[in-house]
Amino acid sequence: MKRNAASALTREQIKERVIGVSLGLFGRQGVKSVTMDDIARALQMSKRTLYQLFADKEDLLLACVRHEDDEARARLAAVIERSDNVLEVILNEFDMRLRSLEGVQTAYVTDIMAYPRVQEFVMARRAADRASAVAFFERGVEQGYFRSEVDYDVVYDILGVQLEKIFSGWAHGKYTFVQLFVNTALVIVRGCATVKGIALIDDFLKRYEPGDGAPAAG
Repeated sequence: MKRNAASALTREQIKERVIGVSLGLFGRQGVKSVTMDDIARALQMSKRTLYQLFADKEDLLLACVRHEDDEARARLAAVIERSDNVLEVILNEFDMRLRSLEGVQTAYVTDIMAYPRVQEFVMARRAADRASAVAFFERGVEQGYFRSEVDYDVVYDILGVQLEKIFSGWAHGKYTFVQLFVNTALVIVRGCATVKGIALIDDFLKRYEPGDGAPAAG
């Protein structure tokens, strides 16, 4: 007698499926608007089974955020392996992150920071990345893309403050992710760039229509 496909899946495969469906719901509707009942129903799974996999909604959300972060790190590592041009790597990462956020409500990033364990995870990852991020900018100085007189420890902190402001909810429903990134993070990065770096950034910005919410065609 054949087992059905669902029963043949391992616990980890089932958890991955739950995370994938949950990310879709959270992204489209925001975290607060989605209940564990909604997730169980979308998965055609009993709520009891869902709670056997994840202790509560925050536990599930933390798994989702960790999954997204791990995927982003893997993408970045792959780009770094292909290119030693620091600025190209940064711009490529911006582009990939923005494309991954297409169709995602700004409420999603606002909502996740309302959960203490998730906020702790995000802040811990950011703190752990500090030294490597600053070193990456300084490598860009050596390559001639960034100005040598800039203190990149300060730049990293300012970028962090901007992210916290975005996460605080003030932009909910007012701006798209493209508008926020192009007019905040990229403005700071451009301000740190040399003439050589600015040319590369300005070429990158041509992919985006002013005020548009998605990358331009082409």
